[in-house]
Amino acid sequence: MRRKAVIISISVFLMLAGASVFAQTNISFMGVGGTLGYISPESDIGSTIAFGARANLGTIFKPNLKLMAEGLVWSKGNEESDLYGTVKTNWRQIYITALTKYSFGKSGEKISPYVGGGLGMVFYRFKSEYKSSMMIKANVGSNSMGLYGGTYSSSDSDLALHFLGGVDYILSPQLTGFAEFRYVTDGADFWGIFAGAIYHLK
Repeated sequence: MRRKAVIISISVFLMLAGASVFAQTNISFMGVGGTLGYISPESDIGSTIAFGARANLGTIFKPNLKLMAEGLVWSKGNEESDLYGTVKTNWRQIYITALTKYSFGKSGEKISPYVGGGLGMVFYRFKSEYKSSMMIKANVGSNSMGLYGGTYSSSDSDLALHFLGGVDYILSPQLTGFAEFRYVTDGADFWGIFAGAIYHLK
């Protein structure tokens, strides 16, 4: 709860600060692209692949502070067996995020490093299924964990905070590639290495 209060306070501050530079904004749908990443979630979930779509929404403080919207998803399944049976688990998380990044490069430079962050929602689902080696599982209702097996599932949503840093690389006048490192809190926290490209519409 305290983490949520801090995130909301930071968001309010950023919105108020943004109002002072509104006259210097250039917000419009300027490009769209995709991203692919190798991520390592917390605990014993294990590494997996994340993929998503990203839109370039223009600049907030011309020309260095850029605004983006992103949808990102990852899932991971595990299976463990012992003398008594088998446990299968599955995590799935979907992120809808507003991102900003500050570019250190000058306009027209081919390579431009950046740092940034974002705030958004994460929707996550967890499912666990147990099968006894002595007897096939028996389900009673949507969630049951009986003596011989069963299933359990849960889903929820939360605020997520993103921290990122990377490099943009101009591939052509219409296409910019990027590579970045990211750390995300809430849901199942993770760090990841991402690469992708944006196709410029304007």
